[in-house]
Amino acid sequence: MSCCNNYNGWGGCGCTNTVQYAPPACNPNFPTTCAALGTGTIQRVVGEDSSYCKYTVPTLASNSLLFYNASTGLINWANGTTANPVFLGNGTGQASASASCKLQATTPTGQLVAFAPSVSTETQFPIVNPSGTSTNWGTIENIVPNQGVVYKNASNVVAQAPLGTAGQILTMVGGVPAFANASAPSAFIDARSVNISYASVASLSVTFGQLVLNNVAGDSISQKNATTYTLTLSTNGLPNSLDVSTLVASSYYYVFAIYNPTTGILATLGSLSPTSPTLPTGYTYFRLIGLFRTNSSSQIDALYSQNGRIVNLGQTANVVTTTQTINATNKYWSGAITYAPYQYVERALFRFALVGASTTQNANVVISNIQAGATGGTQPPLAQTSEIYAAITVSPAYATATNSSYGTAIAVIPNSPTISYYNVYTTAVLGSGDSFTLQISGYELSFL
Repeated sequence: MSCCNNYNGWGGCGCTNTVQYAPPACNPNFPTTCAALGTGTIQRVVGEDSSYCKYTVPTLASNSLLFYNASTGLINWANGTTANPVFLGNGTGQASASASCKLQATTPTGQLVAFAPSVSTETQFPIVNPSGTSTNWGTIENIVPNQGVVYKNASNVVAQAPLGTAGQILTMVGGVPAFANASAPSAFIDARSVNISYASVASLSVTFGQLVLNNVAGDSISQKNATTYTLTLSTNGLPNSLDVSTLVASSYYYVFAIYNPTTGILATLGSLSPTSPTLPTGYTYFRLIGLFRTNSSSQIDALYSQNGRIVNLGQTANVVTTTQTINATNKYWSGAITYAPYQYVERALFRFALVGASTTQNANVVISNIQAGATGGTQPPLAQTSEIYAAITVSPAYATATNSSYGTAIAVIPNSPTISYYNVYTTAVLGSGDSFTLQISGYELSFL
């Protein structure tokens, strides 16, 4: 063979890329002929060392990696086996491996070695110990060793929320995932199933169906009921009793359904507080379901009843808004109306009685957001721009001196106890034996 005398700058020579000769000092296995660039089947990879000498890089089995070894200055094939380790970075040594397995990074840093999972019927994952010093194959039980829900907290630390009880949902409690009783349906109650009625002057008969009760922490629990309870208000501190003290006169009381989550027992309770009853021991859930009012003798009226949202206070427990008897000059009366707390009632039932009036006496009652005056012999009209919540007109029913006329109306209760007024107009001055009375006889509740 002869050289074509066109040595390149790297110590080799060639003729139109088809004939190559290696200098005497170079690898004798360097090819002397080659096909045109980009054609043929690759049989080997040729490298060049720091002395510009060409050498053949031995080819390994399929899926081997070609990399440059900085420690030797040569290009090599490697497949991750013990005999042919692969380093992604600096490091020495290698773990025992099998060439048939997939590669996994492990100690030393950057080395690729074979990593075989153990035999298992479950899907396995590579798991690194918290110290980061070892890696093992494991199942989901190794990742979540206890029952619960895994999450990452505000400090980017993986934590676990313990499982709750049956019927609870996963929610946020204090900014942390936790299982708790469902609060979404906390307003639900089967209002039509609530019935409360007179049992005695100091007790009530109470029934209710399905409802959701809450505790002071805001947790909710749904319960179904088919029991009728006797709420005994002559005792206190026990289930189905008054929460504290004894009944007082002419006062609004509130009826609660209460629940003991330990025993799973439902009961009832009476309280002066509509929001914070004093619960018996063990009872932590409660729900407001009713309202009643005592009369001047600290008793329940015999005609008291609550059917769903509608409450009838009973005649002796009615709230007297105004009563007028003989007056020689007035044909007009007006004043403020005091209701039960407006947060718990939305409409009031009014009863107006015109008793013993003459056969020509008429009366007109207007409940409005303003009052036209106080009292007087004239009848000042209400402006048409006034808000009218209710109105009652009564006329004589009998042509006798003992005439008694009655009228009723349902009035909207404003969200303030000071902006509702009654205005009573009569067609004549009340005479001897004449009187009228305006009373609140019941309510439509807003919390059911």
